[in-house]
Amino acid sequence: MAVTGTLNLLADNLTLVNALSGDGQVSTQAAVTLSGDNRSFTGEHHLNSNGKLTVSQAQNLGADSAAVHLDTAGAHWFSVT
Repeated sequence: MAVTGTLNLLADNLTLVNALSGDGQVSTQAAVTLSGDNRSFTGEHHLNSNGKLTVSQAQNLGADSAAVHLDTAGAHWFSVT
């Protein structure tokens, strides 16, 4: 799935298995698990106060240049190994 603009993830308890690519923004506004191989994604992840992002591998976040931003105090980022 090419992300060139903003991809809004709003569904709670969503597991996104699609491979992400592009340099856009992923806005996480619910409890979301990324499980795809997203090494072609070079953009930014933004988590708001309801955003809870879970990954089990670094490649789930994207390329080494991909960034994660906790935009508010209530945002959570979980890494499960």
